[in-house]
Amino acid sequence: AICNGTTTMIGGGTGPADGTNATTCTPGSRNIQRMIEAVDDLPLNFGFLGKGNDSQEVALMEQIEGGACGLKLHEDWGTT
Repeated sequence: AICNGTTTMIGGGTGPADGTNATTCTPGSRNIQRMIEAVDDLPLNFGFLGKGNDSQEVALMEQIEGGACGLKLHEDWGTT
């Protein structure tokens, strides 16, 4: 990524789990914190998106406080 000029990557997931491949977000503040730890030594800027669908705003706030750079909505979770 660095050799072509990319210095910031935004996305998500939980590593090698297939469950987050299609939605490209990282659900839950603990998972976000672990992903941030996993890339801490890499010479790039990373932003991880949290899961933006929930019936309560508490879970959404926890993800932002856990380090998510944004929240992603997805039609697979009923977003219209």
